[in-house]
Amino acid sequence: MSDEDTKRLAELEKANAELREKNEALAKAQAEAESASIRAECAAFAEAQVAAGRATPGEKAALTEALVALKSRDDAGMVKLADGEEATDLAKWLQERIAGGPAVIDYSERAGADKGVAPVAPPPAAFKTTEGLPVDGRRMALHQQAVALSAANKIDYVEAVRQIEAAQPVQ
Repeated sequence: MSDEDTKRLAELEKANAELREKNEALAKAQAEAESASIRAECAAFAEAQVAAGRATPGEKAALTEALVALKSRDDAGMVKLADGEEATDLAKWLQERIAGGPAVIDYSERAGADKGVAPVAPPPAAFKTTEGLPVDGRRMALHQQAVALSAANKIDYVEAVRQIEAAQPVQ
């Protein structure tokens, strides 16, 4: 091999090493970007489930990490759950189960005076039925409000009583 060939070979090896370094840097940057994208997607899903009440705020971090782990697996989270079945994406399966599940926290507003439920006023005076039996005026007022609320909001009587009682201060 001549000096010229040796020099040319050294230049080519140097250029090859530089290209390998650039390629490794690009691959690392791409992997980091993909990882950040997966994490952001999983965090957004977890946040949406907390907002919908299907996960508690304390479960948000664990749910995010579980989804990131499933989506980052070498087999892309694909697992056969039974013989003869096609492989299932575990992360997708978990997301569908959680998103389709019942709420574990109910963030909805509760009935109160501003929701058309007036607090039960003290009874105007004790009164008796036609048979002469005593009637608790507070309970009668509660009953009358529950009947009205039930009819107005198309809810059952027991739920109407619960809403009225929840809206009243404890005495």
